[in-house]
Amino acid sequence: MIKGNRFNYLYPWIIGVLLLIVAKILKLSVKMKGFPGILESIIQFSGLVIGFYTAMYGLVLVSSNTDIFQKYQQQGVDNIFRSNLRDSLRFAFLAFIMSVIMQELRFHQECVRILSITTSWSQIGFYIWIFIVGVFLGTSYRTIRLLLQLLFNQFLSSEKVLSTTSGETIDERKVRLDKLRN
Repeated sequence: MIKGNRFNYLYPWIIGVLLLIVAKILKLSVKMKGFPGILESIIQFSGLVIGFYTAMYGLVLVSSNTDIFQKYQQQGVDNIFRSNLRDSLRFAFLAFIMSVIMQELRFHQECVRILSITTSWSQIGFYIWIFIVGVFLGTSYRTIRLLLQLLFNQFLSSEKVLSTTSGETIDERKVRLDKLRN
């Protein structure tokens, strides 16, 4: 795996771990003020992201024969692209479902003992939730970036076709082609 691809795969997980570490250091819990609002925001945001993915996946299906997908296949990153899409949708649903579960779990303060650590079910759920939200944010950013790159590439390809005119001078053609290359 290429170094950049490895980082591209790992940084959502790194974000999840960092959010978990910050939550532990700051001693965040379900008891903090505003937590119900945060849950509602994550539910709404994950719902929007799922809707965005649904719309953009149609573009991906239509664009599967474009030059960017051919470049992806030549560079061997088409499987990475598909994996990114699956991961991001999976974590969007996980964040949505876990946020809904946390709306109820925050009321369960019963203690449980795990490996000499005493904590509540709501705190365990909170740490799982914060990790999932971190990975969700990372995969969402990664996928939206890739989908927008695909969208803008398609616009450039359309411009290439639409800008070709019989009345185009050699200088105009050169400027247009230089613009498309950059």
